[in-house]
Amino acid sequence: MCNNALTKCFLTRLADFGTSTMGGTEARVAGGSTKGIAGFPNYPINMVTRLASGGFISLDTVGPLSGKTFTATWDRSGGTVPITLGTAR
Repeated sequence: MCNNALTKCFLTRLADFGTSTMGGTEARVAGGSTKGIAGFPNYPINMVTRLASGGFISLDTVGPLSGKTFTATWDRSGGTVPITLGTAR
């Protein structure tokens, strides 16, 4: 979320989305065959918030990949965090 001048921007609190199942997730890399996302190298993306006492705490729990399906479960909202936008490339 940003003001019109893009000088004050924030990552807002994570909405309570309950548990969501993502199914039928497929991809293809430049001329390769289409396959479920479990067939590709997977790198976790962790949604976290900084703790006032130091360190971080996770905002969600993501289940393991199973062929073309995985689940994500909301754990907590976290806080609003100010960010600085970089220049467009």
